[in-house]
Parts: sequence; structure tokens; C-alpha cells
Amino acid sequence: MKIKELEIKGVGCIHNLCLSFNDDMNILCGPNSIGKTTVIESVASMFIQGNPTVKRNVNSDTGSIKAKVDVDGDTQEKTIEIKKFTPHEPETTFSFSQQSAKVLSMKVGRYFGYSRLDAVPSDRPREPHELWHETVSGVSFDGVKGWFVNRYLYSKHKGALPYDLTNISLGYVQHSPRNSKSSPSL
Repeated sequence: MKIKELEIKGVGCIHNLCLSFNDDMNILCGPNSIGKTTVIESVASMFIQGNPTVKRNVNSDTGSIKAKVDVDGDTQEKTIEIKKFTPHEPETTFSFSQQSAKVLSMKVGRYFGYSRLDAVPSDRPREPHELWHETVSGVSFDGVKGWFVNRYLYSKHKGALPYDLTNISLGYVQHSPRNSKSSPSL
């Protein structure tokens, strides 16, 4: 699944914004209060069922978020309306919520501290409401780490083994209780 385009009108501090996304990587940057978080929250709101995490712009009667998403080669377009302004007013939206398992929402945390990984966690099946909650609140650091380990580090890709052995060796030396200068026999 890939988000191809996003159009935001009258949401948060954004009056009218149309974005086309690159298939590989996209980076949002800019000064404070320009709408970077509103863009991220707008994407999250497209993949939940329930209260969107964004509110309409105070100067707009209504707001809208329209997304064009490629789902397994089929391009789909959906729009949600944002009518509420007060944060506690309930509003139910439904758009790409069935695709929420494919969303990795990391929010605005800017620091990932070291945490020991004693075992590789498995991906457990999750209920739709758990996926929607994770899309709104963001993935925990342990969730990101588990996702990365399961889908990248332990996936087959060309040339990985020599780098993996080097990384394991470096990790052992750096984080050993003895902080030994010798690397393990692999």
C-alpha cells in the first residue's frame, strides 16, 4: 500500500494543501507551526474508524482530507469531512480503516534510547480497534524495533550476512556486561 496523493482543506492551520508522494521516501520539513504535524495527523485520520485526530480550521465551516492510495495495484480515492472544531466533540469517520494494519505511524518522538532486545518478538494478530488506536497514538519504540527486526534485519536480502555478523560483533563488544574488547566467535 502506498499513499499517492493527499489533499487537505480547512484542517488545523492548513487552508489548502495538495501533496504528491514519492514511491520511496518523503520528508516533511519546515518552520514551527507550518502544518507538518497536521499533515501526519491527516494521514493517520484517513486510516482509522472513529474520531479523527485533526479538527477543522477555525476560519472554515468544514474541513476535508482526500487521499489517493494504491492498495495492491488498485488506486482508490476517499474523502473524509471534518466538521467539528472543539477537541471533545465526537465525530466518526471511515475511509481506509481496513488498511490500518499497513500503517506505521511514528508521531513526533525524536529520541530512541537503547533498549535491550532479549528475543525477537513475533508479529501477533491484532484486532482492528488496536490497529486504529496505534495509528492515532503512534507506534511505541518497542513496536518500531520489533517491526524493524522482523521485517528487515531477519529478512533475506542480498549481502546481509557479512554486515549482520559485523553488527552482532560490534553490539556484543559495546553492550557486553564485561565490555570486553574481544568479539565473540561467530
